[in-house]
Amino acid sequence: MEEKAKYLEAIPQALEKREFTRIKRELENIPSADIAEIFEEIEVNKLIVLFRLVSLARRAEVFSYLPFEKQELLLTTLSDVAVTSIMNDMEPVARTSLLSELDPTIREKIVGKMSPNERKMAMELLAYPEDSIGRIMTTEFLSIRSSMRGYEAIEHIRWYVHFDDDAIHNLFVVNDTGKYVGDVTLAKITINPTQTIGELIKPPTAGLNAFDEDEEAVNHFRKYDITIAPVVDDNDIIIGFVTADDIFDVAEEEATEDVQQFGGLEALEDPYFSTPIVTLMRKRAGWLCFLLIGGFLTAIAMEKYEGVLQSYHYLIFYLPIIISSGGNSGTQAASIIIRSLAVKEMGLGDWYRVLKREIFTGIGLGLLLALVGGCLVLVKLLNVYAALTVALAIVSVVIFGALSGAMLPFIFKRINVDPAVSSSPLIAVLVDIVGVIIYLAIAQVLLF
Repeated sequence: MEEKAKYLEAIPQALEKREFTRIKRELENIPSADIAEIFEEIEVNKLIVLFRLVSLARRAEVFSYLPFEKQELLLTTLSDVAVTSIMNDMEPVARTSLLSELDPTIREKIVGKMSPNERKMAMELLAYPEDSIGRIMTTEFLSIRSSMRGYEAIEHIRWYVHFDDDAIHNLFVVNDTGKYVGDVTLAKITINPTQTIGELIKPPTAGLNAFDEDEEAVNHFRKYDITIAPVVDDNDIIIGFVTADDIFDVAEEEATEDVQQFGGLEALEDPYFSTPIVTLMRKRAGWLCFLLIGGFLTAIAMEKYEGVLQSYHYLIFYLPIIISSGGNSGTQAASIIIRSLAVKEMGLGDWYRVLKREIFTGIGLGLLLALVGGCLVLVKLLNVYAALTVALAIVSVVIFGALSGAMLPFIFKRINVDPAVSSSPLIAVLVDIVGVIIYLAIAQVLLF
């Protein structure tokens, strides 16, 4: 942070003094990701000048790290030659992500000026569905035949030194018909140059399908603990590969979306500060209206037991304790189940096992909270029936909360809705309504 603050002060000052040589020298010693972070804080008119001072070899990399609004600004400001150079040099995954967000007219203009090979690759990747593995794969890759000797493979690799290091470190192996049969590391080939590649390969993991959702790739990397994976067609012919770096971005997006939905709003497509206020209001209004209606239904439920509340007005003071206990229990259960479903620790068929476990968990937690809550009410009111009413309500509501929080993710998963939709606001509404009914019904039985 200190380094960033130093450059944020030094670079604009140097720019004012037109010390361009010094700026160029300073930028050469800063990692590309840090340059992009510094550029995010720079005024628009200075950003354009500073970007031109980045060396040609690093412009595409720095550009890739910038947020979309800065990228869009540079694309519409820089010369056509500079834009074409950047787009040709960008990593395919970063470029595809950018192109998919651009206005179609601008995208068509930019793609049309790219080199033939890069244009072909860009159009191929854009043709895959949004949020598919095809959108995040790289189609330039290195493969070797299983029948090759180690020294033959090394000679073959020398012709492809321009490839990304990941694609060379872990090599895809194909048979004589071109089908994917496994992987082998460059180190293993180097150590065993006289053996055939077929003797050195590791057992292959299943290849990814370009049309599958990118979330499947996240699960694949997590399951096999790998850093690179091939993407194959229906005939097991390799058409590209995906790296851990690409998957990390997807996992981050998925986690962000789940957290936002669990908090009771539609997922944001853009960063917070890049999202218009009207969009923020629209994304949040739906759940807030739902919660308002839920609160209205809770009020109706309380109205039905108006006589109980009039006779024992002190009951209203303990309602928040009971409701919050059930809501917290439900949110805890939902958090565990949603995450377990996301990382494939459990599947839809495990719902009954989860149900049984949550029944016992709910009973145990409910009894514990009921003991504490009942004792506090007894000390406060010196009324055994009131204490028993609160205790029984806590047990019942906590069990209901745990079961609803655990089962709602399975229900949403079954109907192909993101389980994160069973968020804490939804659970809170259910527990509020049902909790009020349970609490006042118990009070009516025990106190009248």
